[in-house]
Formats: sequence, C-alpha cells, structure tokens
Amino acid sequence: MKKLWIALPVLAIAAIAFYSYKSKKVPTQALLERRQTIEDQSAKRMPASLPDSTKNKVNALPSKKREFIGDKKLVMKNGKIRYTNKPSKNWLSKLQSSLNRGTPKDTTIDIKPERSLVMLEGTLGKNTEQVVVVFNSKNNRNSYRAMVDSQTGKIIRTWDHTINENKKPMSLTPYPLQSN
Repeated sequence: MKKLWIALPVLAIAAIAFYSYKSKKVPTQALLERRQTIEDQSAKRMPASLPDSTKNKVNALPSKKREFIGDKKLVMKNGKIRYTNKPSKNWLSKLQSSLNRGTPKDTTIDIKPERSLVMLEGTLGKNTEQVVVVFNSKNNRNSYRAMVDSQTGKIIRTWDHTINENKKPMSLTPYPLQSN
C-alpha cells in the first residue's frame, strides 16, 4: 500500500511533465510567422567577422574634407586661416621612401591613411594626414600612428607605439628566489 501511495504522485508528475512537453512542441501560427521573419532578418545580416568592403575603401583613401583640430577661437573671430603648406599628391610616396631608408630589406612597411586634418595654431593652419604605420618582419611586428605633413611627407608627431616586452619562459622551482 505504501508503494502505491509513492507511485501515484510520481506517475502524476510524469504525466504532467509529458503533457506540458507535448503541448510546447506544437507552435501556433503566430509563432511560426515570427520565427520565419527572424530567420529572414538574420539571413540579410552579414557576420561581424567578415570585413565590410565599404569600410576598407573609406580607410584606403582619405576624404577630401579636412577636419580642424586645435584652438579655433582666433579663426572664428577673424574668419581667415593662413596655410603654411599646400597638400601634395605624392606625400605618401615621400613618406614611404623616407621610412624605407633605415629598415632591413626583409621588413615590409604598410601605411594606411586614416583622415586628413588641418592643425590650427592661432590663425595659421598646417595641412596634415593621420596614418597608421606598420612594420612587418619575419620575427616582429611593430606599429604606430603618425601625423604627417601633407606637403613634404615628414612625420610631425607619433603615438600609439607597439610595446614589445622580452618574455622569458616561466619555470617553477621548489626553491624560493634568492637575491644577492
């Protein structure tokens, strides 16, 4: 008799679980339509791991419009900017040749223009380009960002340098470290 009282609740719970599982298997028409629209929308989206071709085109060629950086108060007050240089079409090749001078032959240099700028100092403006310079060699890869003169191709300022650390393999010993 005790076994029957134990078996009945277990059997009832199993029947309820089976019924709820069976009822969830049959979706309604609204759920089917919603699932179909979500699948259609996700099919239209591109995965984030694939590069966007329009993004690469924009980065490869800087825009013709130049952004102004620096103190704009005097320019807004006077309304005139006197430029100290003129943009040159071959600034990139000049920069490439100057960077190639001191590098080994097995090192390749990639220069990626990011944006065109006008650096303001008072009422004077200097046309510049912001680029990413990447040095690739057999054992090493270094990169940095640079501000380059648009006329001469000379580097004005650099930042975001790659920091390489000499990493030694760590070995564990049963003895504590000793200082001499």
